[in-house]
Amino acid sequence: MSRREDGQDARNKKELIEKLKITLNQLRSGERFQMVDFDVDRASVPNCIHRLRHSWGFTIEGCGSKKKPYHMPIPDQKPQLISTTTAMRDAYYESEHWQGKRSERLEHDGYTCIKCGVSFEQEELEVHHDQYDLFEEDVLHHLVTLCKPCHRLVTENGKFTFPIGMWRDHLDQLEIDVDWPLWTMPSYPDHDPLA
Repeated sequence: MSRREDGQDARNKKELIEKLKITLNQLRSGERFQMVDFDVDRASVPNCIHRLRHSWGFTIEGCGSKKKPYHMPIPDQKPQLISTTTAMRDAYYESEHWQGKRSERLEHDGYTCIKCGVSFEQEELEVHHDQYDLFEEDVLHHLVTLCKPCHRLVTENGKFTFPIGMWRDHLDQLEIDVDWPLWTMPSYPDHDPLA
C-alpha cells in the first residue's frame, strides 16, 4: 500500500469515527432513527448502529423500522468492549476459570500433544484455543493440547489470537479496574473492525 493510500485510509477512519460520535451523541440525546434516516454526514445510520453495537458493545435497541426505530435505552451507558491489554490477557490466563479448563483439556488429551503425538509433563504443554469464547463460553471442544513447539507453529500459521476486545463483565470477573474512556475500542493488528 502506498503512502497516499495509507493517508487516505487514515482520513477515512478518522471521518468514520467522527460520524459514529455524531450518531452516538444523537442516540444519547434521545433521538430515534429509522433506516430511511440514511445520512449522518454521508454514513448510513444502519452501518453506524451496527458498528456501535458490535465494535464497542453499546446496547442499541430497535431494527430501524417505523414501529421499532433504533434507540438507546440507557443514554449514559459506557462501551462494553475495551481493547485488550497484556495485563488483561495475563489475568485471564491466571484465573481460576482458565486454570480449571486448561487442566480439564490436558487430562482429556492424556497430557499428549495432539499434533505430534508425544506425551509431555504438564509444564511442557500448552492449551490452544481454536476459537475464543471467554469464561462460561470456554468449551473443551474449542481447546486443544499442544507441546510448545507445535503451539508456536499453529499460532504462527493460524487465524486465532486472543480477543482484541474484552466485555466489561469479563473484566469484572478478573477483578481488573479499567478507566473507561468514551471511545476505547478494540483494534486488530491486521484487520480494522471499522473497515
